[in-house]
Amino acid sequence: MPYVILSDLNEPEEMIGAFGAGASGFIPTSASPELAFHALTFVAHGGTFFPASALLSFKRGTGRDSWDELAPSSRRSSTLA
Repeated sequence: MPYVILSDLNEPEEMIGAFGAGASGFIPTSASPELAFHALTFVAHGGTFFPASALLSFKRGTGRDSWDELAPSSRRSSTLA
């Protein structure tokens, strides 16, 4: 079952940690209600939602090569569908 973290913490490290722990999304409480609604709808239909700030921070300096290294093994796939 997918789950989304709703948090007052708007730090990229928190978002990346949520992804690594298996969350399908992260919505900061500073997000607009409309964004939160669309993000939850997207996740409910099988998508993954994380703010761009997490992606940008990850690429800049965590020392990892890809999000796949953080993903739980159940998310990893050797082929694209």
